[in-house]
Amino acid sequence: YLGFPAGAVLGAAVMFANSAYRNVAKGEDFYRQAPQELRDIVGYIAESLQKILGDLVLDNWAFCLVLTAVLLSALRSGEKSRSRKIWMGLHIAALALVFIGKPLSDWSMKLDRTQALGLMLSTCIPVAFSVPYLVTVYVLAWFSCDQEKRIFLMLPLLCIPVCMAPLLVVRPIGSRCMFSGYLLLMMFLTGLFEQVRERMCLTEGKKRLTALCMAVFILLQMGHLFAVYYPIHIRDQIMIAYAKAQSDEGSAAIRITNLSEWDYVHCPYPYNEIWWERYCLYYGLNTDTYFELVPQEEFMAEARKAIGR
Repeated sequence: YLGFPAGAVLGAAVMFANSAYRNVAKGEDFYRQAPQELRDIVGYIAESLQKILGDLVLDNWAFCLVLTAVLLSALRSGEKSRSRKIWMGLHIAALALVFIGKPLSDWSMKLDRTQALGLMLSTCIPVAFSVPYLVTVYVLAWFSCDQEKRIFLMLPLLCIPVCMAPLLVVRPIGSRCMFSGYLLLMMFLTGLFEQVRERMCLTEGKKRLTALCMAVFILLQMGHLFAVYYPIHIRDQIMIAYAKAQSDEGSAAIRITNLSEWDYVHCPYPYNEIWWERYCLYYGLNTDTYFELVPQEEFMAEARKAIGR
């Protein structure tokens, strides 16, 4: 567990020791950005929190539901007190906020973020509907863990803020950046689940069955996290097929769009030699091809209509 926060700190140090990333920190990289002034830092943190909390909580609602069930089971099988009952009630209310916040967050992302109201709502909704859940998770985790195992079980939760902290001040970030956070949440869930199983004094058959159910859930959850790449793969196939169809028809100018990784990696327009070559390799075209670059939405609409997908 300690390897995650130690790795996050060491990785950040090694990364910014590289001259390319020092340019990012100095604000001299035109693609990757880091804040240079205090007001910029606040804006970066707010926007990054919206992305991190949205991915870890609101978009991860199925995991939150199972985590709540395990937490409440651990509390019910442990010591009873009025304060714990109050926190259990608050946690259930916070889980309800997650389910309310998910559609609201999706709606807010469609607003015009260049306008003050759209930016405020799209930033504040994920944070406001996620933070209560996370706070109650940390409190209930402390209450529900056996005293002799508390530090061991709590370590994954304590590591999450350390691992996520470097993401607060850099852009762009995507869902894949939160993978260590997903992993730590799953480690905490499996540890707490094992504690619940021990308290319930199950038969060997039931122990095997519950362990199998948790393993299946974890595998499904991991599959869900990796499934984000499937739509990208399908989009790639459509883009390449449409470009090839144009080439086969002998079009003088092949209509293309930016590479599908545009939102995550540095993919400039194909107007200099090295990137022209990369676009040709991606679309499977000759290097003497003449490109006409069109917006992604327009291109995808044309492509789907042309190849019937």
